[in-house]
Amino acid sequence: PGWSEEDIRFYYVGVPAWKPTPTQEAPEGFDLYGVVWKNHQFLFDVANTNGNPYLQEVLHEQHPLFGKILLHPKTAARKGLSDGDQVYLESQFGGKIGPYPIKTTGTVHPEAVGFISGVGARVASGMNPYTKLGIAYNRLLSYKWESLDIYTGGIELSPRIKVTKA
Repeated sequence: PGWSEEDIRFYYVGVPAWKPTPTQEAPEGFDLYGVVWKNHQFLFDVANTNGNPYLQEVLHEQHPLFGKILLHPKTAARKGLSDGDQVYLESQFGGKIGPYPIKTTGTVHPEAVGFISGVGARVASGMNPYTKLGIAYNRLLSYKWESLDIYTGGIELSPRIKVTKA
């Protein structure tokens, strides 16, 4: 779409070489990498599992991390945050979401902010209202050609993120 011939040829040489991605060239203040994963109840949404009220009830009532922003305790302390504090998130690509509560956990790297996503923040009409709950992680991503992988057309899924207290 917007790649130069030189950009494309870079990926088709016989000896691989390293090239920085947009996340390595993030503006000042975007100090955390967004890391997103799905939970076992909602690995795929091919059959609208997000709309299944029984699975949604299990998620909302039983999962202690759903709907929370996950930060390493050292990262939270550095930013003056503690469990339950509300935060806004902004990505290097301009997307902004929040406020959401945080949960400190040692299972997230100190340079990352974790999200259990892929199960919420769906806003299409006709869907179960439960599907609108959750973290709108996709709003932090970019659809611009600079953040697309030339080989696969995949988008950058781990943008650099700035976390600020609400």
